[in-house]
Amino acid sequence: SQLFIHLTKTSQNLNLIVEDNGKGLAPDYQLNQGLGLQNIKNRVLFLGGQFNLESKPTQGTTIIIDLPVIEKYKN
Repeated sequence: SQLFIHLTKTSQNLNLIVEDNGKGLAPDYQLNQGLGLQNIKNRVLFLGGQFNLESKPTQGTTIIIDLPVIEKYKN
């Protein structure tokens, strides 16, 4: 299986895409079943960002995170 990580920054956003071509998650998977993904989502939302998880059995998983760039760090 393979893992792909894409990180891009614009003047407005930081975009992170993590995807794999692995087994994927079960159709009835809920984020609250474990701590890892739920903690990531909570931190992203706390920072004013967006978290999206897409997964299909046998087709892998994609996580997309968009975070706003804080004015202080926009060099």
